[in-house]
Amino acid sequence: MKINISTLSIKRPSISLEGDIDFSHHEFDPYHIKKIETCHVNAEMNFYSDDLYSLKLNIKGNAIVPCAYTLEDVSYPFNIK
Repeated sequence: MKINISTLSIKRPSISLEGDIDFSHHEFDPYHIKKIETCHVNAEMNFYSDDLYSLKLNIKGNAIVPCAYTLEDVSYPFNIK
């Protein structure tokens, strides 16, 4: 996900951003997270004053992780707020 910095300098009350993050070239620890197949981010930034901001993130995706019992790869959907 790329964020254009010039859009953040405009003093609007809020800015909403949305995009996908590509983790296909990232190396993970094979004992915890083997890979992240999909990752979608929704962000909302609110401006209150020149030095006070609020950022809300909603991250949804699907990771491949080893099963705790069999160590086989399993799909693990996640949603982080």
